Amino acid sequence: MILDIDVRSVYGNTTLYPANASAKLVALIAGRKTLTTEHLAAVKMLAVVNGLGCSIGLNGPAAESKAISEEIDARFNDLSRPVP
Repeated sequence: MILDIDVRSVYGNTTLYPANASAKLVALIAGRKTLTTEHLAAVKMLAVVNGLGCSIGLNGPAAESKAISEEIDARFNDLSRPVP
């Protein structure tokens, strides 16, 4: 699964807009027009659990995209930890 995400700054806030059909479907399921790093980490985890690949493409300023990518990875790692 490939999710294309547009990174935009709206009134000083970084927002993540779905840019392809797969990402728009995730937003529809989430009941939102924009996505959060939590949504993207959860989709990535769902893909891994089901043996699927998941690629998240962030389109926007390089520095913001790198920071968002790192946050998604951190949230994904939090979801990967076993529940006590």
